[in-house]
Amino acid sequence: MLFYHEDRTPHKFNMRIYVAAISFKGEAKVHWYIYHGGYVGKAIKPWMPMSTEKEAQISRDRAKPFREWEGFDRGFPIMLDCVREMLVCTSEKFKPPSSKAAFELFGTDIMLDDDWRPFLLEVNRSPRVLDMDRPVRPLSFG
Repeated sequence: MLFYHEDRTPHKFNMRIYVAAISFKGEAKVHWYIYHGGYVGKAIKPWMPMSTEKEAQISRDRAKPFREWEGFDRGFPIMLDCVREMLVCTSEKFKPPSSKAAFELFGTDIMLDDDWRPFLLEVNRSPRVLDMDRPVRPLSFG
């Protein structure tokens, strides 16, 4: 799926969704929180089918807050299911320390194809967060 700039040039883009992992002192469980906040990241240069330029392939510039994306209402539930599936597959690998509380923030980058199928591109630990990325309302998982 492509993001069209004001001048109608197509840019490759993805959505950043934040996930927080929190464990409390004395608990052997991680509590997962998925946020509605985040942003649409787009590539700097227009995307062309045969282009191998890094600036056309890597979508990291914040184009707009996620909730302002015109595909949010349709796309967010699809991406939320993708993140939940990733958490189901990986959550057993997280072993919180029982002697103290712990917190970690993750940034998940998800792309949708033209048929609205999600692709989890990467998960970043301790991502850079800007004021525009503030969560609007948390969703709990687990």
